[in-house]
Amino acid sequence: MELSKITKTKFLEHQTEAYELGIKLPSFALFMEPGTGKTLPTIAVMGYRFYNDHARRAIVVCPLSVTYDWERQFKEHAAFPYNIVELDQLGTSPQNCLEVVIVNYEKLWEFSKKKNKRWEPSVRLMKYKADIMVCDESHKIKNWNTHATKAATRIGKGIPFKAILTGTPVTKYPLDLYSQINFLDSSIFDCTYKTFRERYAVLDIWGRPRSYKDLDHLMNIVYKYAYRKLKKDIKEFPPPEVVRQNIYVTLEPRARKLYDKMAKESIVQLEGKFSTAPIPALVGMRCHQIAGGYLTTEGDVNREVTRVSKAKLTALVDYIKDSEEKLVVFAQYIPEIHGIVDALEDIGIETLCITGATSKKIRGKIISQFQSREEPRVIVIQISTGGVGITLTAAHTMIFYSLGRSYTDHTQACDRINRIGQESRLLKYIYLVAENTVDELFWQSILDKKNIADYTIDDLREVLAG
Repeated sequence: MELSKITKTKFLEHQTEAYELGIKLPSFALFMEPGTGKTLPTIAVMGYRFYNDHARRAIVVCPLSVTYDWERQFKEHAAFPYNIVELDQLGTSPQNCLEVVIVNYEKLWEFSKKKNKRWEPSVRLMKYKADIMVCDESHKIKNWNTHATKAATRIGKGIPFKAILTGTPVTKYPLDLYSQINFLDSSIFDCTYKTFRERYAVLDIWGRPRSYKDLDHLMNIVYKYAYRKLKKDIKEFPPPEVVRQNIYVTLEPRARKLYDKMAKESIVQLEGKFSTAPIPALVGMRCHQIAGGYLTTEGDVNREVTRVSKAKLTALVDYIKDSEEKLVVFAQYIPEIHGIVDALEDIGIETLCITGATSKKIRGKIISQFQSREEPRVIVIQISTGGVGITLTAAHTMIFYSLGRSYTDHTQACDRINRIGQESRLLKYIYLVAENTVDELFWQSILDKKNIADYTIDDLREVLAG
């Protein structure tokens, strides 16, 4: 079939290879580095299935931040007839087009007040009897026992054509592959997760992989169904020069005193725990918040946010004032984001903002505005919300006001400006670090390519003790 009937966009060589794998296999994986353009060949495969296999219904599951981008890319690339619908419009499209419903992972187990049921969207999608299902950023279903994984796997059963897309199929362990491949086709591994783990990993007393075995055998199985491509291997995408710079700040005396008090309390929380155990998720978080300048009171009712330091915020504002370029700023906590936006707008710098509360429609408009106009030149984004799937190549400088706990989230965020369409051959990543705080452990995690949870209790004690 002529590609012109399927897509309006010309493929690069690696996208042709990805497309050819997709039409050859009923279930396939595109493990292509972020920014290499894996959505285009996937949409083309969906068009191929529409014309050649009478596919009429498709489900795309992706992070919330990417849902609008899928709509945009269908509009940009698809030459075949399609109709994008909402969950409450399933089955309403004409028969002469591919009906596409795009949902985010969290939606799959959402509680329905109307039906008084949890998982109601999943039940509806299972009854939908789709012909195609795509899981974008499929590392979101790497944990076999999470709600997202269970929901996606249940919905996918019986769907004849499936695809998973991610640039990071293995975020931590090779075991991450199990549930992603199991979603594609349970017969590929043909075993339970427990059996899979025993087959390929040796675990320590904490249940973490101590070492791996037979990985060549595992990769031989996986790459019968997967296509892998890195930016450095694409001739049309020469690797840019990357510069990383730290801007160190010193907490004010009052903030320092509060930080030291909170650090001592955190050390007390660690008493009695094994020194080599992983760091608990919440321990040290309040110290991290203080380093960013804002402290949120504990409890779910009447939570209050107090600004306790201006050190980082002042350094950030000074940098942005002295710069005339477009900038992407990432931060971990909502109070930090609001503080940054308010501070910039107070000095006349209009700023765009995306958080978890930003609707799908508004996100798309914000990204389009940042990409296509000279102003506003600054966009501030929550790491957990806007770190995947979106394109921000109008900027070639990114600032991390604060870092998250996941190294994968960090690399995904960095790739927002390192994608096809980036014209600059120099990319700058700037990190604000509060001296002698847990910020230094977070920065070390970037150097070590680790998650914060990979460090031990002793590591955290050392940092908190100063």
